Amino acid sequence: MRISSSTRTCSSCHRYLPRAASRCPWCASPAVLPSYRPARSPARSSADSSNRRGEQKDATSRASTREAEAPAPLLQYGALPWRVGRCGNVRTLLITSRRRGRWIVPKGWLVRGASPTQSAAREAYEEAGVIGKIHGTPLGQYSYMKEHDDGSSDLCDVSLFGLRVRGTLINWPEKGQRQRRWCTLAEASELVDEPQLKQLLKTVEKDATALM
Repeated sequence: MRISSSTRTCSSCHRYLPRAASRCPWCASPAVLPSYRPARSPARSSADSSNRRGEQKDATSRASTREAEAPAPLLQYGALPWRVGRCGNVRTLLITSRRRGRWIVPKGWLVRGASPTQSAAREAYEEAGVIGKIHGTPLGQYSYMKEHDDGSSDLCDVSLFGLRVRGTLINWPEKGQRQRRWCTLAEASELVDEPQLKQLLKTVEKDATALM
């Protein structure tokens, strides 16, 4: 017998009642219209939840693996050589890279036995041929991809220190490998290619007191 979801039963004897009957003809108890709710499939719901948990776990595992495989950035230290020009404006010194001739700032690795500021000042001497007083607090940091001769590359984080130039040398260790150019901070930010260095130079231009 097909039972409709609206079929009423007796509240006492639970027999099916005629459609119009309000009381049970057998025991005179009032009729009851049971509530109807579709049954869920526990097995399917459990399986779906298990699959979702498994997918989330796999995604988390893959993300953790990528983070573990990503190498930490290499640390370098650079100098931003500067001086006050005849018109009273700040001028900075850029140099060209050896491989591609791009305009950059002097920078390099930490020298054994030297501090970050000493290492930056040494790079300014060797690469740009300038000497002076270097500020102890970095102007900021920027990142770039360092390309090697074999085609590989490494991510480098550079801490950049301001160096007030006291002397410009005619001869210096890397004179034959690089060119150098004095320019305003605005010109320097246009000449460099590295986006984060470009932004850092624009920041210094807005507040040149950071160099002092």
